[in-house]
Amino acid sequence: MSGVNSGGNSNPSGTFQCYKGSQFPEKSTWATWDALWKINLPDMKQDNSDAENEMVASTIQSIANAAGVDPRIVLAQAMQETKGGLHKVAGDGKQSYGILQCKVPNPGDCSTVKPCPQSEITKMINGGVLGSSTGGTAQEPGIAAWMTKENGNVGAALRGYNTGGGTAGIPNLNDFSDVGAATYTTPSYVSSVGNRLMGVTDANIPQQAGQLSQCGFHDPA
Repeated sequence: MSGVNSGGNSNPSGTFQCYKGSQFPEKSTWATWDALWKINLPDMKQDNSDAENEMVASTIQSIANAAGVDPRIVLAQAMQETKGGLHKVAGDGKQSYGILQCKVPNPGDCSTVKPCPQSEITKMINGGVLGSSTGGTAQEPGIAAWMTKENGNVGAALRGYNTGGGTAGIPNLNDFSDVGAATYTTPSYVSSVGNRLMGVTDANIPQQAGQLSQCGFHDPA
């Protein structure tokens, strides 16, 4: 598929590694869109129908490309946030739902709706990519705004997206596992998304506690 996505590795190894400090895999080493979609599709099928997955693929591509964001980043985030599921509810008092699980006004909700209509899928992906200009949410900017703010530094942009807190910037440019004073956030998030871009699937990515121990990430506790 054409667009912001440019090439990549069509045969990724899928081996997990720790991305520490400000480390993040180079774009030229990421798996291709087609490879990422193929290896993640089995996990997505646990929650979505084939027709829904087709809409997810085309919507990620169109919205990300229009925003100047590599669609592979959005797909990797979706897998990290919800395993690409449309019918999820986050553990945050129903403030966020499926796909990129972002806290924006009217984020798109198919937690009790099957099949999920295109309009709701678009909201879920728009919220994560474009964010919201409306105040009062913990995570207003989308990944596109964070990519601009952090001058294309994908690791820094992902830390900003996960930490949230408006446009204040990320806690530590030298350590993407440092979440500062944020609460609903994950120190291993940037490393996990980086691994997903390299073709590592959910089954081979250690959970948060495992990564804190294995990778020596900043422990907010």
